[in-house]
Amino acid sequence: INAEYMGLLHSKKADPTDGIFVFFPEEVKMGVKPIRLFHDRMLSEKVKRAIVVTQQPPTAFAKQAMQALTTQGLRFEQFGENELMVNVTKHELVPTHIPLSDEEKKTFLKTEKYKEKDLPRIQQSDPVACYFGMSKGQVFKILRKSETAGTYITFRMVM
Repeated sequence: INAEYMGLLHSKKADPTDGIFVFFPEEVKMGVKPIRLFHDRMLSEKVKRAIVVTQQPPTAFAKQAMQALTTQGLRFEQFGENELMVNVTKHELVPTHIPLSDEEKKTFLKTEKYKEKDLPRIQQSDPVACYFGMSKGQVFKILRKSETAGTYITFRMVM
């Protein structure tokens, strides 16, 4: 593994301390060794999230290693190169999804008198939820075009 080309570090404009790595392992089928290197790099840079872009699905042991590191507060999201060829949010059948901030979520729940358990759900593994990097408990505002209503607004919580 070429340690020089291991990953790219990015951060949010609103919060520069909230970083995320994007790793591109060189192996066609990624095993556990790169995960250990990614883990060390994340700890040294104090980064909690990473996206791993693989050429083929990782080995079962690599998946277990990524899952095990979540107990340390690290979050790995794995995508195949072929999954990233199409932007799912631009597809004509996919409505506009807007992730709500924690503050917007609280305001929405309070003004509409909803409880979290009352909201419709969306899987964390849903392609749009993966695209936005959503975590359990976060909420989407979804804008759907309707012939009768113009724009229909709904909300969904990631589970």
